[in-house]
Amino acid sequence: MQYEPQPPKDFKVTDVTRQKMSLAKKGKFGCETNPWKGESAGYSAVHRWLVKRYGSPKKCEHCGRENGRISWANKNHQYKRNIEEYIGLCMSCHKKYDNKLFRKLHNKKCIVCGKIVKTLDRNRKYCSIKCTGLYWYKVNKLKKYGTV
Repeated sequence: MQYEPQPPKDFKVTDVTRQKMSLAKKGKFGCETNPWKGESAGYSAVHRWLVKRYGSPKKCEHCGRENGRISWANKNHQYKRNIEEYIGLCMSCHKKYDNKLFRKLHNKKCIVCGKIVKTLDRNRKYCSIKCTGLYWYKVNKLKKYGTV
């Protein structure tokens, strides 16, 4: 492929050329255009396509809210160009919906009392504020006196 030099910055497009370019693009949408990526389009491109084609959703399908920010949420997080795979959700419901899909509960054992706790946090070490306080009390006492 040979390099084609770019026109100088002060290059003026004539009216005839501008009309030809306009006619060449007129009536072309979606897959008829050059930058179309089809199913390999990214998250933002698919959401822009949804809003352009179907508009913004007017009502949250979970709580029924009609005011505020309502956006398209993908049901299975495989961003395809199919309106059946999207639902309109307000920001609050959208966050809850995504957390249910992505976040899993982890069984963690408290390092103080040994109680098993179901948590979303992988790094959690304590079952309660009480156990957190007991742990740090022991650590500080150990630092200060050298014994528990």
